Amino acid sequence: MPGIPRKTRVVGVIASENDLEGALGEAGKFIDLCELRIDILEPCSAGMRDLAGALPIPRVVTVRDPAEGGLNHLSEARRSELFDEWFTLSDYIDLELKNLARFSRLAGRAQAAGKQIIVSLHDFDRTPSLDELATALDKSKGIPSRIFKIACKVTCWNDVKVLSEFLEKHQEAPIAVMGMGPLGKLSRILFAGLGSELAYVSLGQAVAPGQWPADKFRLLLSELERQ
Repeated sequence: MPGIPRKTRVVGVIASENDLEGALGEAGKFIDLCELRIDILEPCSAGMRDLAGALPIPRVVTVRDPAEGGLNHLSEARRSELFDEWFTLSDYIDLELKNLARFSRLAGRAQAAGKQIIVSLHDFDRTPSLDELATALDKSKGIPSRIFKIACKVTCWNDVKVLSEFLEKHQEAPIAVMGMGPLGKLSRILFAGLGSELAYVSLGQAVAPGQWPADKFRLLLSELERQ
């Protein structure tokens, strides 16, 4: 028998100084965590770092690989430097599944410091099969206490069904599921209802197709939680 779905935590994506100011202001009341997209924010001023340090909620530091949607064509060496620069401000570190071996030093350092790691996988072209998702989840188990995050394109109801089944079959694992594309917004509400660990929302301009504005998503999520 399926267990009771976990309560989804809402992550506000910070990709500009306006987003950062919003998280410190009115928009901050709609989110539980924030994601600092350092690959987009780079270069960051000292003032922006100070603002980020003033955020009263946990911070996810992400320096996204260009092959999985990262901006500014950052090299692996530069991404590593930026992770180091932002390490003390991070509560969570987001690392792509395919880069775990390359960033093993960072992963080990984060675990030793008590920071949680989000192991992420992005597919902007399609929804992986259930077998592919299960294999990816299994590969992520090398990181204790990780959150496995899958964000992929959903173009038909069967895509949504595959991701829903994946969530339901692995309720024992901390999994975050995000849909992008034509059915992205619809799927994200559904996945939150099914217990996706995290749901990413925009604080300004969306950085991924399918992201809800923070206030609208929180309102819909509140309706689900009343049921």
